[in-house]
Formats: sequence, C-alpha cells, structure tokens
Amino acid sequence: MESEKQSPADCGNMPKNRTAASEGSSLPQSNPEESKAKRQRHSHVWENFTVITKVSSEGVSELRAKCNHCSKDYAYESHKKDTSNFNRHSLVCSKKTRDGDVGAMLVNLEGKIQARKIDQVVFREMVAKCIIEHDLPFSYVEYDKVRLIWKYLNADVKFISRNTAAGDIFKFYENKKTKLKTELLEIPGRIAFTSDLWSAITVEGLSV
Repeated sequence: MESEKQSPADCGNMPKNRTAASEGSSLPQSNPEESKAKRQRHSHVWENFTVITKVSSEGVSELRAKCNHCSKDYAYESHKKDTSNFNRHSLVCSKKTRDGDVGAMLVNLEGKIQARKIDQVVFREMVAKCIIEHDLPFSYVEYDKVRLIWKYLNADVKFISRNTAAGDIFKFYENKKTKLKTELLEIPGRIAFTSDLWSAITVEGLSV
C-alpha cells in the first residue's frame, strides 16, 4: 500500500498543542501558596521583610518571613494578615537603618549611611526639660511605650530610672538657680520684690 502523502498546506495546519505542551513541561512551576501570599502583601512592613521557603531538619518545607536587615525569620501563614510580629521587630531591629530622618544620619569612613551616635548627656537633659515643662511624673521614663519610641529613634539609647530622672531634674534646678544668682549680682542698681497675700475659700493663706 502506498502511504498517504501530506501536502505542505496540510503540514502547516497541524495542531501545535503537542509541541506547546512539550515545551511548557520544561518551564518551572510556581508555588500557588507563595503566589497567593505575594498578591496579598500590601502592608508597608513588607518593605523590610521577604517571604522565603525554609526546609526543616525533618525535610518539611514552610513559608517564613525573613527580615531584610538582620535575616531573622518568623512564622508566616499566607491566609492570615496579621503582621504585628513583623512590625514589632522592625521597631527594635538593630541592623535596620532608620529611613526618613536625614538629620539623624551620618556617612562613615566607608561611605555607608549609619545612625548618628546619641549623646546620652544631651538626651537626659532633654528628658528632664520635658518632664518639667509638661508636669510629668518621674515614672514617665519607665513607661514601656515611651522606651519603645526611644529605642526606635536610636537603638543605642540607654534607659534611665525614675530616681535618675529625679536626680537630673534636681541638678537642672540647682544649675538654673546658680545662674540666676549670678545674673542678679551683675545687675546694676536695686531690685524690688512685691508679693500679694490672700486667703482662699478654704481659709488657706496663699502668696503670689
């Protein structure tokens, strides 16, 4: 029997499904869980974290969220949108450069941007002035959220206790009193002080 011959036109009309399937089989297959997680990541925290696939010693693979600065990783579940753990880590990560505050950045000898070294004396003086001006309790320096803000602004900050804050305020008062005495001694002439005495409705004597 003679074999049927196919014309060039017939060859051109042959379906290409088989060729496309064979070529497509060599392409890498994406992880559907990882693709789904990537579509759902809209929080700004993902500027500092990357989702990775980590294999345990038992050979089990799982998705983890790794810090882009210190490489510490946390458990990550694509169906959950809770990023509070990642946010907390970003606030205290010692390797993370604090972006946005150009005034708090310096360029070191290697040309790399780094956080400005904090002056602990200036910091404690500013805290003392803040407590005085806003009439805050000495325990203000021990508030957890206040310390978290300080740590976020500069990881090298050294926390102080309420007793240290009280001592700094007393020193600040003594320095101001000494400075005022010096200024009064240098004033030519005399100074007159007046006072107004009156009684409150509770019969307590007050002076102004």
